[in-house]
Amino acid sequence: MSKELCLKLGFPPLTDVATFKSIAHLFTSARKGSRCGLYLLELADGCYYVGQSVEVVRRFAQHCKNHEIVAFAFIRVKPTDLDEVEFNKIRQAEELGLRLRNVIHTTCVDGEADLDLIIPEDQQRKWVTNAKRYFKKDISPRIQFPQSHLDRYAERFRRFERHPQSEIALKLLRTYLINSIVAPVRTEYSFWNVSCMPSSGGTKFPRLFCVSAASMELFVVMADSANPAFLHGFLNVSVDALSYFLTLEEFSELHPEVELSIRDYRDAGDDQITLHAWGADHLERLLRDEFVQIAACVLSQRVMRKRPTFYAQYHCAQLAEKALVNPSSKAAKPVKRRLKPSVAVNAAAWPFPVANQANTRSRH
Repeated sequence: MSKELCLKLGFPPLTDVATFKSIAHLFTSARKGSRCGLYLLELADGCYYVGQSVEVVRRFAQHCKNHEIVAFAFIRVKPTDLDEVEFNKIRQAEELGLRLRNVIHTTCVDGEADLDLIIPEDQQRKWVTNAKRYFKKDISPRIQFPQSHLDRYAERFRRFERHPQSEIALKLLRTYLINSIVAPVRTEYSFWNVSCMPSSGGTKFPRLFCVSAASMELFVVMADSANPAFLHGFLNVSVDALSYFLTLEEFSELHPEVELSIRDYRDAGDDQITLHAWGADHLERLLRDEFVQIAACVLSQRVMRKRPTFYAQYHCAQLAEKALVNPSSKAAKPVKRRLKPSVAVNAAAWPFPVANQANTRSRH
C-alpha cells in the first residue's frame, strides 16, 4: 500500500513485518494504553485487515497463526472509542477500494467462503438474478432434523398455525424465501434460519416469524396486538442493487406506502436499506417487485457468504418446510418491470456497481 493511501486512512506508513514473529519491539513504552488502538495488516495475498485491540502485540501474534502478514501499521485509540473508530476506518478502506478480509462492518467478503462449498460462487450469481427459476430446478432433499429439535418448536408452530393470518404470513414467507435466498433448501439452517413466534418483537407488535442470516434480520412479519388481523413487516435489501435499477425517489413513487430507513446492521456493512410495509397487501406487493427481490437476494447472499447464521438453534424446521414444500403456500407471481435501456439483469452485470453513498443517503 502506498504511503498516500495510509495517510488517507489515518495510519502511518506500513512497517515491513514479513519475517517477524512478534512486534513487541515496536511497543517498548511502558505507558498505560500505549498498545491500545487500531491496527492495519497487509496480507501476503494482497488483502488487508483493519482491527482493534487493547493489547495489539498479543493480537498480532494470534493473527500470525492464521495469516501470512507482510506489513503492519498502528494508531492509538482510547478504549471507549475503539468501536466507532474501527467502524469508520473499515468504511473508509472500502471506499478507497481496498480488498478487506474483515467480516464485520464490510459490505462484501473477499476470497472463498463456506457458502461456496454448498453452491459455487458462479451459481450464486446466477441464482441472485433469477432465483425463482433456479429454485424450481433445485431437487436437493431437505435436511432431516432430530426429533428433539422439532419438539422444541412444535408448540410455537402450532401457535403460528392458530393465528388468523397464518396462511397469509406463510405465503409472504414463501415468496421471500424462493426469490431472495440463494438455494434456500441447501442453505437452510447453516446459513439462514426462520424463528417462529419469537419474543424479540415485544408485545405491541408480536412477530410471527423472523428470517435471519449471520447475526442480522433479513425479513420480519409482525401482527398488531390490538388488531391481530393486521400484518406488517420489513425486509432489508441492498441499496446499491436497488439503486442500480431505479432511484429511491422512483421507488417511493412505485411504493408510496413503504417507509425507507437506514440501519446499521454490522453484517451488511454500508450497503443496506430497510423497507417497511404496513398491511399485508402492501407487504405482498413489495415482495412481488422484481427489483426488490433481486436487491434482497444480493444482500442475503453477501451476508451468507460472510459467515453461518448465529441463530440456527432457533430455527423452526416445521415452518420452513411448510413454506418451501407445501404446495398450498404458493408464492405470489412477481411483478415484472420494464428495465431501463442500460440495464440487463444477468450474471454478467455482477457485482452491482456501488452507488454513490452520499447521494443515496440524501434521498431519504
